[in-house]
Amino acid sequence: MNPYAPMRLLSALFLTVSLFAFTVGSSLAQDATGERDLLYVANQGEASVAIIDMSTHEVIETVDLTALGFSANASPHHVIAEPDGSAWYVSLITENTVLKFNADNELVDRATMEAPGLMSLHPTENTLFIARSMMAVNPPQRIGMAPRDDLGALEEVDVFFDRPHALAITAEGAFVYTASLATNQLIGLDPESLRGDLSTVDGAPHVIVQLAASPDGRQMAGTGQLTGTLLLFDVAADGRLTLTDEVAVGAQPWHPIYSPDGRHIYVPNKQSNTVSVVDVEQRAVTHTMEHDAFAEPHGAALSPDGRHLYISNNHQRGMMEDMMQDMAATAGQGGTHGDHSDHGNDHGDHGHHSNHGDHNGHEGHDHSTGDRPGTIAVIDTETLEVVQVIEVGVYPTGIGTRQWQ
Repeated sequence: MNPYAPMRLLSALFLTVSLFAFTVGSSLAQDATGERDLLYVANQGEASVAIIDMSTHEVIETVDLTALGFSANASPHHVIAEPDGSAWYVSLITENTVLKFNADNELVDRATMEAPGLMSLHPTENTLFIARSMMAVNPPQRIGMAPRDDLGALEEVDVFFDRPHALAITAEGAFVYTASLATNQLIGLDPESLRGDLSTVDGAPHVIVQLAASPDGRQMAGTGQLTGTLLLFDVAADGRLTLTDEVAVGAQPWHPIYSPDGRHIYVPNKQSNTVSVVDVEQRAVTHTMEHDAFAEPHGAALSPDGRHLYISNNHQRGMMEDMMQDMAATAGQGGTHGDHSDHGNDHGDHGHHSNHGDHNGHEGHDHSTGDRPGTIAVIDTETLEVVQVIEVGVYPTGIGTRQWQ
């Protein structure tokens, strides 16, 4: 038995009573276990991970990877956490390493893999899946597969196409999907047999950045960087994908995420500086969110109840100081939602690499822009308004929570 279990139980009881007595609202930032819901933010430009308490929207700790012996150019790219909050993982692109930290933010394990990028946890088995970073120009045609209690036992699985980057797994864990940056190809692997069928999308190159699985496991969504589209696939019982719709969103859509009920998909558009809301039933964009906080929007995560959407913003070409001043000036004057019709023209071709051969720094990061801090925009999914902006480190990219998504 865990010797700390009685203490955690007492803490949970106290917290439950306190929340009932003193708070009002729909926030589900604490669950029955008493564990806090935390948002983990990979600050790729400064080799750190910011940890945000989702109940207060405050940065409660920043893990400095250089203090653990990693270089200032370690390039942490993506962070995910165990559903019970017991551990979290971060991929370090240029260190060719995936790290595991415990709930006390202590480094406890690591795996070696060339240019690791996006990650996904199997929902029922002890497996961590890892794809390749965009910075890897010619990596092996394989993804990583590691036991979460022994990352050093990582193995690599053939996927038969170049530059596997996007990564998602269905809710029941039947199939793990990855897609190529170099070709319009995807594959859904059976995690047990490690076999799967290739799917090919006809037409011009999309450069599929990231995938997301619907909560019911019957649909897969992918973002096409070069085409500015959200690709919607039906998932067959055998894992095969059939493209059913292409929805025009914004320029360079990045990390999509489904709402918990599966009715909407939220899509940050890196070059347009917008966030699209796609109605899954209508197969159409029903709302395009614009705000000063959206400056190269990149990663996406949701609170457990789906009430708050979190978007990471690279903020390397926008002036964050001006944005924060503008928001402070408009606070209490009917909201902070701004008009930014020209934002699509302010950012040139940031992150646009048709051959992806020049990613020798951060993924899509232009070092000449300086080291401005990035932000996390907090969006109320009922009103579709930005309700808070949280300053984090330089060039925040992938973000994750302990909720399985």
